Amino acid sequence: MTGEHCSRAVPSDVASCNTTCFPELLGSEGKAVIATTSGCVNRIAVDARLYQLGANDGPTNAVADLKVIRLPLGNKGE
Repeated sequence: MTGEHCSRAVPSDVASCNTTCFPELLGSEGKAVIATTSGCVNRIAVDARLYQLGANDGPTNAVADLKVIRLPLGNKGE
């Protein structure tokens, strides 16, 4: 099963959100913690993406593919 989880409502041409944070996040704030049940360990994938939209959710200015860091391992010091 797949789904798009959004930090706030965005135009449908950017993403079709299956769920949105409540309350919605504003500006540059936000983080996500992804968890699963024991039966799904090693069966979950996350593809995090950040969209920078123009004023009033105008044209997309930039898209960044974000790195997923597995806890408690941390990152590799990049």
